[in-house]
Amino acid sequence: MNYILDASSALKWVLPELLADKARQLRDDYRNAVHTLLAPDMFPAEVAHALARAERRNIIPTGDAATLLADLMTTVPQFYSYRPLLPRALAIASQMRIGVYD
Repeated sequence: MNYILDASSALKWVLPELLADKARQLRDDYRNAVHTLLAPDMFPAEVAHALARAERRNIIPTGDAATLLADLMTTVPQFYSYRPLLPRALAIASQMRIGVYD
């Protein structure tokens, strides 16, 4: 089965967050070829941004973001370009009054 991996779910692999155990199980199942993980090619930038923000908010110590990013990137999903989907994502975001990322 294919799953779309959101950066917020992948961050649970390395950050102490609610439902981290389920996120790590998803990662482990992917590593064991139980299913496939897909993500937009902006995924690495999204997780890096969130880790930098976690440092600023003192959720993780300053300097840990680089190590955690390297850990995250050892289990990368299959990347797909988000650019062809951007016009449709913007239309949905406008209609639903939500963020484009959603």
